[in-house]
Amino acid sequence: MDSMRPQSLRTRIQWTVIGASLGLLALVSADIASIALPRFRDLDRIFVERDQAHLTRLMNQQMNSQARVCRDWGLWESMDGWLRNPVQSQFWKENLQPSNINGVGWSRAVLFDSTGAKRFDRSHTIRTTFLDRWLDSLALASLAHPDTTARIGATFTGGKLWSVCVQPVRATDSSRSVSGLLVAIESLDIGMVSEVGFTIVSEGQSREITKDSMVIDVQLPGWPGLSPGRLQLRHGRDVWKEGAWTILLVTVGVLLFGFAFGLVISRVLDRVVFRRLDFLQEDLGFIKDHPAERSRVRDLGLDDLGRVASEINASLDALEESKRHLADAQRIARLGFWELELESMSAKLSAEHVETAGLDPEIREIEVPFEEYLGRWVHPEDRDRLRAWAVFASSKLAENLDRDLEYRTIGSDGGVRHLSAACRRKSGEGSVLFLVAQNVTERRLMEEELLRGSLYDPLTGLPNRSLVMDRLEKAMAGTGSEAVSFIALDFDRFHTINASMGCDVGDGMLLGLAVRLVGAVPPGTTVGRFAHSEFGIVLEGLHQDAIERIAETLRAVARTPLPLGGRELVLTGSVGVASDLPGGCKAEALVSRAESAALQASARGGDAVVYFDAERSRQAKERVDLEIDLARAIPGQLELHYQPIVNLTDGRVAGFEALVRWRHPSRGMISPLQFIPIAERTGLIQELGLWVMGEALMRLSGWQKSFGHRSPFMSINLSVKQFHQVDLAEQIERKLRETGAQAYGIKLEITESALSEDPERVANILERLVAQGVRFSLDDFGTGYSSLGYLSRFPVQTLKVDKSFVDELGRDERKSRITSAIVTLAHSLRMDVVAEGIETTLQRDRLRGLGCEYGQGYLFAKPLPFAQAEDYLYASMFGNPSSTPDVSSG
Repeated sequence: MDSMRPQSLRTRIQWTVIGASLGLLALVSADIASIALPRFRDLDRIFVERDQAHLTRLMNQQMNSQARVCRDWGLWESMDGWLRNPVQSQFWKENLQPSNINGVGWSRAVLFDSTGAKRFDRSHTIRTTFLDRWLDSLALASLAHPDTTARIGATFTGGKLWSVCVQPVRATDSSRSVSGLLVAIESLDIGMVSEVGFTIVSEGQSREITKDSMVIDVQLPGWPGLSPGRLQLRHGRDVWKEGAWTILLVTVGVLLFGFAFGLVISRVLDRVVFRRLDFLQEDLGFIKDHPAERSRVRDLGLDDLGRVASEINASLDALEESKRHLADAQRIARLGFWELELESMSAKLSAEHVETAGLDPEIREIEVPFEEYLGRWVHPEDRDRLRAWAVFASSKLAENLDRDLEYRTIGSDGGVRHLSAACRRKSGEGSVLFLVAQNVTERRLMEEELLRGSLYDPLTGLPNRSLVMDRLEKAMAGTGSEAVSFIALDFDRFHTINASMGCDVGDGMLLGLAVRLVGAVPPGTTVGRFAHSEFGIVLEGLHQDAIERIAETLRAVARTPLPLGGRELVLTGSVGVASDLPGGCKAEALVSRAESAALQASARGGDAVVYFDAERSRQAKERVDLEIDLARAIPGQLELHYQPIVNLTDGRVAGFEALVRWRHPSRGMISPLQFIPIAERTGLIQELGLWVMGEALMRLSGWQKSFGHRSPFMSINLSVKQFHQVDLAEQIERKLRETGAQAYGIKLEITESALSEDPERVANILERLVAQGVRFSLDDFGTGYSSLGYLSRFPVQTLKVDKSFVDELGRDERKSRITSAIVTLAHSLRMDVVAEGIETTLQRDRLRGLGCEYGQGYLFAKPLPFAQAEDYLYASMFGNPSSTPDVSSG
């Protein structure tokens, strides 16, 4: 808490509030000034222009009034008569007296007659000699070109502004000529200049606008030859000056308000926040200095700061509770601490550490040299490591040293204890290390046991698969010239004995066999248990003859009777051996080869030694690959080919046998002899058979729609495995409905083995389908253990003579007689006969002579893709049988 500076924080916040207020209000003032000052300038200009227009209008009004009077005098009949007859003196005596001139406001009046002679010149206030010569020239010019229109102009001279009006004199009769010329000069009243806010200035003064005034020109119509009627006037900028002063006052007021506002807010913050923070700092400082006397801060209310104080109190309470828990945990976990002073290299041991480390029970708390601590209590294997750690800590005094340290101590009882110590530098004392050590001996022993359990078989104590593989990988990574061998040994019949006699007997057998195996191999040889009854042996640096001797010895050990439970148990072993030079293959590959050889030995009946054969392994891998590929091939890579079944009497097509083909994307066409057994073994035959059924029935449905009852039948093979499906009949019926094929066109081919597995169930399936119109053909008749009872019991309509009998026609008389007997038997049971594999005309003719109705084989055609099969069918039905396309060669 000493690092907290609340007063400085208070000052910064106060000045921040005042500065923010002043800055904000200064911006407001600047905005006001930027908006108002241009408006004041515009108003000032408007007012000056208004006064200027007013002054000009007043002067023009005065001149217009003078012009009206001059016009009245110029049309005065008496004035016209006097000018025409100068002897009429009575007129000027009565009308042209000074009082009359002054009465109309003229300063001077001059009358010229028609000859240009001056008849009258009277001035009221001043002498106007400056106009005399101009008047004479004006009179001569005006009378030379008389005009009845009055003209008025102004001139500024002698410090005054004069209005000069020239009016021709004539009678009211416009037909009469001008009798003279009246010139009236009047002094314009420039006193009105000050009334509208102007003052006259000299010609030389600047006409620019200043902050106090504006100089302007007022011009009136003038006369040629006279100074122009022009005034240069100064107008005070009262609006601008008042506006600027007002804005200045507003700005000063706003800034003063901002400063006062900031002070008020600062005082409020001081009372609401800062004073309570001082209380909080005071309480925390007191708790730090006197933790035993006080452990809570005072209540600061219910607002946010009060909640902070409440949370601090809750944290302090939790800290006290944690201290109590820590004390309890230290007592339960037997934690102990000790300190290491790096400069003097002395160790200060607490009583808890003495007890935790198992040191001398007579010692409670002691300070000893660090070297004495090492030599007296630390395990010899850990002394150098602990000493090096202390040296490292001494060299890094300026750095934090937060790390865990594990070492062992030897107690007064001689027992070894494992200690795990958390290390850090003591606060405020960088040269002192503080260590909290815990006795983790039980945990370390448990970890070692778990490690052993993860690498060794718990029953036999032999290395498990992981450890054997690790050692084999190291052997295969070597560079020796001798082969590394792996022997896989699996005990035959172990599962049967274990299941019949119990697990206890089985475990006893495994223990006895493990002991025998270890004794049968050279010392140091790795013998491990891989699985339940499978063991693995790693052999290094041995010649082939030695490996063969060991393999035969292991086989002999396996079949040696094993006394157990008062009886002798006899087992045999399947031994597989695989060898390769170091670096030749990976350990997993070598083990896989040996296990594959052991499986071959087991397939031979066991009690055998088989050495890995790469060709057999390749074939096995190929079978596995085909199994995997076949699952993906259905139905995308499968094709149906159709082999014609012809009537031997006329050579026309009677039907087709649907035969599935697999066009592999990389291996090309694969024979059914390869993939059908795989499909039966993997259970894919059901899916494969349904696809064949649907595809063949779809083609049959098309032929039936085209040819009706003349359409050929479709012969489809059923596998024995398909009869394991309980819903086989339902699936066939569903395919008939889906494709629209008629049942009378189907002939399903079954084998004798299908009839023998479950005769009752198979008979029910066949009878159900026969009732729908489906026909059945017994395939490969005569090649198995044929039973005449099958022919009478099952609803079979056709017998197929196997190709092996057809091949011997004309060569083996005995088989020829069997073929003749089969045909005779079928006819006696009202069945027809199909001979398959006909390849020569001799075979065809002999079969025709025996009365065989149908035949198929390469003599007629190989199995054809659908398009070629359909061409073959059309040629057979609509052409001469002899012209049937020759497709026997593909």
